[in-house]
Amino acid sequence: MLDVGHSSLARELANSAPGGAMTSFTRSTIPFVLSAGLLVAATGCFHDWSTYVCEPLLNAPLSEPTSTEEHEVVNDLGRMFIVEGQECGQSDRPGKEDYVHIGHRSKLPTWADQATVIFNGWRTEYIHGNDKPVAAVGGVIADVFKSSSTLSWSVAGVLRDSEFTEGYSFCYGYTVLAWSTAAIDATAMERSVDPNACLPILHLRADDNPMSVIATFSRSASFPHLLLEGRTAVVIPRGVGLGERDSKIQEIGYQLGEARPYVEPNRHYFPAVAPVPPTADNEIVLTDHGDLGSDAVTWESEGYLRDDDRRSYGFGDATALVVGSDVKFVGMPFTLVFDHAPANIFGPLLEGGGSGRDDDFTITNVPFEYAVPVLAGWRLRYPQGDENVQKIGIRLHDVHYDRTGAGQLGTLHYKIDSILRDEGGDEAYSARAAVAVLGFNAHGGVPDLAPKLLRPNPPEVQCRRDQTNRLIVGIRNVGPGPAGASITKVDFHPGGAVMVATPPIPPGLSVDLEPITIPARCFSPNICGFVVTANAGTPPITEVTTANNQGVGTCLIP
Repeated sequence: MLDVGHSSLARELANSAPGGAMTSFTRSTIPFVLSAGLLVAATGCFHDWSTYVCEPLLNAPLSEPTSTEEHEVVNDLGRMFIVEGQECGQSDRPGKEDYVHIGHRSKLPTWADQATVIFNGWRTEYIHGNDKPVAAVGGVIADVFKSSSTLSWSVAGVLRDSEFTEGYSFCYGYTVLAWSTAAIDATAMERSVDPNACLPILHLRADDNPMSVIATFSRSASFPHLLLEGRTAVVIPRGVGLGERDSKIQEIGYQLGEARPYVEPNRHYFPAVAPVPPTADNEIVLTDHGDLGSDAVTWESEGYLRDDDRRSYGFGDATALVVGSDVKFVGMPFTLVFDHAPANIFGPLLEGGGSGRDDDFTITNVPFEYAVPVLAGWRLRYPQGDENVQKIGIRLHDVHYDRTGAGQLGTLHYKIDSILRDEGGDEAYSARAAVAVLGFNAHGGVPDLAPKLLRPNPPEVQCRRDQTNRLIVGIRNVGPGPAGASITKVDFHPGGAVMVATPPIPPGLSVDLEPITIPARCFSPNICGFVVTANAGTPPITEVTTANNQGVGTCLIP
């Protein structure tokens, strides 16, 4: 294993770790194999670039995906559910091509009342092997909606030159997280994507200094009262896009900054932040306390695109947020420039050829109960000069988190694959990736109520009676969280139903309810059948599942 040495991120993680343990990064290299990679996106544009991306991107008709893969990473009942996936589409038709626009639904557990999706990379390529200059490369996850059992969204993407007559494929990767607020204090906050929000970004000249060619969006979000009492806001990527009118590419990159509780009064934020009192040019306003501060966070995102002449270009991105006291975000130091910086600074330097590469990474000493990696920044570069593009992309995939038990440090595993090539495929390229850690710590969980059973399959309730032959029914809580007071129904056949008050039950424990008099007419002639239903009140309490709420029993006449 090679040490990557992301020292600043390691120090930040260590500050959260028990005993100040140091977090370390390692990577190993394996041969590159990529059948489908992932995505890019845009909501801000430059001059004619808006014709290529912004307005039509999310207005394109929906099409069927060419492939969809999804697998479960975590399923901790009543707490956290994580799946990872990738999906691809294409446009390949005579004449003018179209934008790839795909609808998607991921199934969620019913106990999860919050959910979000992270955009974790992209790959796009011209299907027939030709290379082209780039007028627009992008995509965006939008229209995210959670129902009781699904998280749905649409994704749109494009790879094109100005003529838009070359067939292409477009793939994106995603990570879905769903959780219960009974266990984790975190709220998913959606931000609308405006396909017409095409903003002028940069005018660049060939003699511009490399430090001046980065385009920056300053973003803001307000959450009345949600940032009080120790809660923080975490911004997550939903897409990024860049383009120029038929430009070759030497370098292309993106960086998503962290949400911070401050406002610079003389900076223009999108959307506009709440009014800030007039201040001096060199003064900022903290927003984590006081009248203004309880609800505002700001962050910046940066894009970078250049050919040999560093001409003007367009850039934009899409984001969402998670707000709560049980969510944390630890970023990595990263920059889009500094070509000759050491490999262990600003993200590991990955160098590849026309076939691309796929690298294993490990983050150790992670102090969170649940953790996922987030591709928060990246850069792809032809070191020898600009070229057309036939394949391009970078994505994070194959996530796995090892943690031995409560209070223990974890190890986060993932892979980064990348590709940048022209038609010939013989040009070397370099890639850098900035991977942040999104972590959650649970403070409780969701209960799961079930009758005490004599045997589980089929679920049979034992006939237990007291000295006066009254029926004794037990209810257990097999979930990770405490159960509040509820109602248990005992339905005698014949004889009718009896509703029984059920006290709160801590996780892992059970209670016996007040004895119930068995109706005499239930014995027909010598056997009485009954059904016990836990959590039968109106409304019921929230629990992991209702599939185990019932049990059937019989009693012989005394």
